[in-house]
Amino acid sequence: MAADRPRQPPPAHRDRHPAELTPATRSDAAAKIVLRPLLASALRHAPAVARGGDADALHDLRVAVRRSRVVLGQLKGAFPPRRRRPLGRDLAALGRRTGPARDLDVLLIDLETLLAERPALGAGLEPLLAALRHRRRRRQRVLAAALEGAFFRRLQQRWQRLIE
Repeated sequence: MAADRPRQPPPAHRDRHPAELTPATRSDAAAKIVLRPLLASALRHAPAVARGGDADALHDLRVAVRRSRVVLGQLKGAFPPRRRRPLGRDLAALGRRTGPARDLDVLLIDLETLLAERPALGAGLEPLLAALRHRRRRRQRVLAAALEGAFFRRLQQRWQRLIE
């Protein structure tokens, strides 16, 4: 029976964890090992998110932020609170700033797919799509300001100092 078998991670997530993680790895070292590629992912995707028009980059940035918050929350004792808490607050703030844009991306993708499948809905959906695209452009300005300004530079510095 399928319920009796251990659940296997999706193929994209297998072998994601570095080989240097062993049962003997200290929690602070393990957290750093896990956080390094998450920071790299966030930095890799941030420019595309700031430019706009890349829903996948925004999704990947949000995943890196969310997973980093999980690591910090689950391994609280691995880092001094004076270093962990400010980074955790910044990551939460970035999640709040990116969430509305991602929600709009998902909604737009779903509605555009529906329109492609049922073109007869075009006249009814176009005004809604236009309004949602306008909202998304406004959210893009907020994202660009966050990712190109002092806020993201500070977050990046805190993240980097934590994993050194």
